[in-house]
Amino acid sequence: MAEALIIPIPKPGKDILDCSSYRPLSLLNTDVKILAKILAKRLSLVIHKIIHPDQTGFMPGKSTALNIRRVYEIIQAHQVNAKDEALVSLDAAKAFDSVEWKFLWAVLEQIGSGTEFVQWVKLLYCSPKARIATSGWTSEPFLLSRGTRQGCPLSPLLYALAIEPLATKIRADNQIEGMRVAEYTEKIGLYADDMILFLKDTTRSLNQALTIIEEIGQYSGLRINTFYIKRDREHRPPLDHPLKIVNTFKYLGINITRDPGDYIQENMHPLIKYVRDKTKTWGNLPLTIAGRVNLVKMSLLPKILYIIMHSPIFLAQRLFQIITSQILTLIWKGTRPRLKLALLRNPTTAGGLALPHFHLYYISSQLTQISHWFHTQSQHSAKRMGFTGPIPTRDRIYHLLKGYSGCPTPRPTNTIMVQALRIWDKANKLVPHKTGVIEHYTPIWENRTLPECCTMQDTVLWKEKGIWCLGQVLDHNTIKSFEQLKQEYNLPNHYLFRYLQLRHALSTQYPAGYPTLEIQPYLTAIQAGYTKGMISKLYNTLLNPNTIVHTNRSRTAWQDNTGRIDQEEWEEALESPKYAFPYTRERTIQTYILHRAYLTPLTLKHFRQTTDTICPRCRSDNPHFYHLIWSCPILIDYWKQITQFIHDVMGSPVPLDPKVCLLAILEHLYPNTYKRTAITELLHIARKHITSKWLSTESPTLNGWRTLVNQALPYREITYKNRGHPDKYDKVWGPWLENPRTTTH
Repeated sequence: MAEALIIPIPKPGKDILDCSSYRPLSLLNTDVKILAKILAKRLSLVIHKIIHPDQTGFMPGKSTALNIRRVYEIIQAHQVNAKDEALVSLDAAKAFDSVEWKFLWAVLEQIGSGTEFVQWVKLLYCSPKARIATSGWTSEPFLLSRGTRQGCPLSPLLYALAIEPLATKIRADNQIEGMRVAEYTEKIGLYADDMILFLKDTTRSLNQALTIIEEIGQYSGLRINTFYIKRDREHRPPLDHPLKIVNTFKYLGINITRDPGDYIQENMHPLIKYVRDKTKTWGNLPLTIAGRVNLVKMSLLPKILYIIMHSPIFLAQRLFQIITSQILTLIWKGTRPRLKLALLRNPTTAGGLALPHFHLYYISSQLTQISHWFHTQSQHSAKRMGFTGPIPTRDRIYHLLKGYSGCPTPRPTNTIMVQALRIWDKANKLVPHKTGVIEHYTPIWENRTLPECCTMQDTVLWKEKGIWCLGQVLDHNTIKSFEQLKQEYNLPNHYLFRYLQLRHALSTQYPAGYPTLEIQPYLTAIQAGYTKGMISKLYNTLLNPNTIVHTNRSRTAWQDNTGRIDQEEWEEALESPKYAFPYTRERTIQTYILHRAYLTPLTLKHFRQTTDTICPRCRSDNPHFYHLIWSCPILIDYWKQITQFIHDVMGSPVPLDPKVCLLAILEHLYPNTYKRTAITELLHIARKHITSKWLSTESPTLNGWRTLVNQALPYREITYKNRGHPDKYDKVWGPWLENPRTTTH
């Protein structure tokens, strides 16, 4: 139970003959990880009360963005008159492996974690052993005597506790002078073992910091690799200075420079080159279109997202167009696209392939930083997000974001704040706004778009009770009663007169009736605070308003052939690729059919790839897509045989209707889930049989279809078993398996 298996992974670009060039990957016993996870869950509930906000590594509700933005804000605040100031980057050597256990136990006891909790933690570190696995060989077990265990869910929190005494001593030492930002003094920032110091001088402050690090290291086992970036280009420290001087350094994966404007050159351009190189490398992989999209989502999206979410400056859309064009070359293998980019970006539930919209991901990731303005526990975290003074009240924040006339909060000049406001404006334009509808969070006070309310006195008394926006006093096109507000906001009785004043002001402001209020979904997500998956939620909120619009052209084309398709029917057709078919290849085929992406003779002639414009089966002139998949006389006979055969085997009639046979709109026909699943897949394989012989003189046949069905069944059985429902296979495919006519001869 206490033994781990360590697999050394070589670091990119390092000497493989040097032991320090390997990163150990530790595999722990599952029972140990379960116990450690329980302890970590318990500790995470109170860790924010123990660890200073300077530490953001693995802390609930925090990310690297806080650290990166804090660095850039301090750099920008000290662009002028920065003579001997420095940002000192400190990286702990073998950080998680160097922590002394006695020191860790002392820290746990000092913070009052309780004897029982400490004993449980010690149990995890009771005579732990490890083996090294390399090249098929496993070493003899050896004892571990220090360090937090790699691969353990509790290790990040334990390390944060172990390094906190060092950070506390640096913050408390008066000989270490930090950088001033407005009325705040910045000294240290941490993300796990990555530490950065903000020092006003490189003599006394720096020497004292290094002395403290060395002193604490004697007890904790922490050792530091150091280098720093100088703020003044002309000033240089003495030659015997212990640290390395750099103009650019990498902090948490981001290249930091003196000028935030260099972010594009130092981070975006290398990212574009990385994407270009990867797309060239992957170009010849034998993948389907959906497989290539998934490759982009798994391998490129995380790296792209990490770079763009940390940008301190506004990124122009052309940068994302360059990245997208490189990825489209990978997806279509350099050939002419079959689907429009907007359809590719649609979710799989809306007839698309969910190709990432990188510009929307950029906006979404930047919006998550604005959420910190609404959920700031102290002034400390507020200044990291662009506010150098006291954090404004919520109504001031809305004044700032919406740019109301007479805004009491002046528009900022801080680069990060300016970018945040531009991002907000972009997001606000992306979502539809109903005519005559007003934003729920429209400020009541000091808002010149509501002049009647501006004349009211003692508005601060309302704000003290937490009432500041229209959505708090209006409900369903009417103003709330005094009793309602009294109960919701604990108003005293003497507020009745002020309530009557407010009611009069609003009724005068809106003589035709109180307005309808709305809350934008992206604003709801932002106000909920930074949570796991927040970027995805915001992305989907910004993407979804236009997804159905992008498919209207396909819907119109189908209606020209099949007659009216209701909105509910069309949504069922769009969802069919995701929910009806278990494999990406089948989903791609159905997506192509939905959007008529298969080439016709007329299309090929337009592209000058052929001069022949006749149907290869019935020899009719100028066949369109619908003819090639349905109305060709030969295919009509084929579909009649298919639908009759399914009726005979499954015991349910299948209408000879293209909406059923081609678009998979059949939920209303078969209430039995198992029967509907089988018929849906049988019809899909019939469509697949046609596409496999697309523009071929050879026609699809009933026997060929039955062969394809029987070939697919073993894979369906494996799928049901892997999903833990082996009995479902028999329920779905039992009628087919029991019928002797389903075997081909």
